[in-house]
Amino acid sequence: MSSLRVHMSFTGRPIASEEAGPPSGLSRDAYRIVQEALTNVNKHARGTATQVRISGGPGHDLTIGIRNRMPLANTSGAAGLPGSGIGLVGLRERVTLAGGALVSGPDAGEFVVEARLPWPA
Repeated sequence: MSSLRVHMSFTGRPIASEEAGPPSGLSRDAYRIVQEALTNVNKHARGTATQVRISGGPGHDLTIGIRNRMPLANTSGAAGLPGSGIGLVGLRERVTLAGGALVSGPDAGEFVVEARLPWPA
């Protein structure tokens, strides 16, 4: 069993100790976006380094970007798995319902998932 190589970075306005964290719906959506992207890396590009960047804060959008190098060949065997291809479609619907936007696809030799979600003040 191989492990994922993930580099995560967080930027944005720090949340003061007396402030509540992100709204629960926003937290769930963000978690689900990262979960689906990392699941896809494990299925389709196992062993490639992955970058996860999260930024934002109250009154600003929460942005999430996940990038991994495209695999040289499809060695995962995931192409014929039941449900393959549905995860990103579902995420796009979830993000749209939350008032945000999600784009995904190849970009300069990498596979990219980028989401923007509103974070109320």
